Amino acid sequence: MTTDAAMTRTVHRSTWEASADELQLVHRVLLNRVTLIAVAGEVDLATAPQLRAYCERHAPPESARHVVFDLSEVTFMDSSGFQILLDAHLAAARNGATVRVAALPPLVRRVFGVLRLGEHIPVHDTVRQALAAVLTAPGRARTPHRPTAQVEKTGA
Repeated sequence: MTTDAAMTRTVHRSTWEASADELQLVHRVLLNRVTLIAVAGEVDLATAPQLRAYCERHAPPESARHVVFDLSEVTFMDSSGFQILLDAHLAAARNGATVRVAALPPLVRRVFGVLRLGEHIPVHDTVRQALAAVLTAPGRARTPHRPTAQVEKTGA
């Protein structure tokens, strides 16, 4: 199965101007199988609740849709943002879906690697690659058979 170029196009970044206390979030559902969420701005303790609420509203785990996060316009991400990605992964896995991240900026990619999240959440260089991986996979999500660490949430 090939993906249509129109489906993999992302929002024009030049129209995004995120302030320090607000994220710019855009989503699109593709073939009723994948929710693409593009994030722009700083994901930190102040903005994490906005991202979490957006994910819960537009990519609820019970939908059993795969989720691809386009992080190309993220300028900073602290532990609260990484926790949201991990929580989304764990919820998706329980419902037979996957979470993938794409286009990580260098600093975010580095922290992602240090935390070893790539062992649980697939990382792709581009959104197109992430979407192709999901859309060409046979059947439902193929989740790893290795144990997944549960991370305890601390207040926020």
